[in-house]
Amino acid sequence: MKLPTFYDEHDQPIPIPHVWEICNTCQGGGTGYLGNRGFVLTEEDRHDQDFMEDMMSGHYDQPCTHCGGSGKLQVPDWDNLSAEVLKEIDQYAAMQRADAQERAMG
Repeated sequence: MKLPTFYDEHDQPIPIPHVWEICNTCQGGGTGYLGNRGFVLTEEDRHDQDFMEDMMSGHYDQPCTHCGGSGKLQVPDWDNLSAEVLKEIDQYAAMQRADAQERAMG
C-alpha cells in the first residue's frame, strides 16, 4: 500500500518511518518480461533460434512496473508509527473504501 504524504496542523509533512522490502512482483530482480504482462510462446517462436536467445538473455525484459526497476519497495514500519500517523492512515483508508463503493454503484 503506497501512502500519501500526511501533513500536520502547520502544513508540515509528517515523517513516516519505513522499511525496505523485496518487491513481490519481480522478486527483487528489478525486471519483468515484457513489462510484467507475460507472454505466450507459439510453436513458431520456439523454433526461431535468434528470438529464443534474445528472450533468454533478457533482451525483452523491462523495468518492473511495481517497483520501477529497483527490486525493492519502501513500506511503512507499522511497529514504529505514531498514533497520529495511524489515525491519518485509518481515515485515508476509510475515504478510499468509500470512494470505491461509490464507483461500484455507478
